[in-house]
Amino acid sequence: MDGVKVDLFGDGIPKDVVAKGILVSKDHKEKVTNVPLGPDHWKIFLEEVICPSYILSGSGDNAFTVEQAINSFLAWPSANDQLV
Repeated sequence: MDGVKVDLFGDGIPKDVVAKGILVSKDHKEKVTNVPLGPDHWKIFLEEVICPSYILSGSGDNAFTVEQAINSFLAWPSANDQLV
């Protein structure tokens, strides 16, 4: 199932598609920026931005938007993505 396209939803209500990407891994031991994904996240390659100003969750004081993360790997909550 790795390598399939996914729609990435924001965490607001309603859940809107904020970006599109490619599923790289569901392995909870896989790392993104040296941090293991854990059981509730998938490793995604972000390839298309829908909502450029959407702020990525968990970015803390160094808030990153989806637009800033284009063409990079992200840990995305598995509850907020859908296989295309």
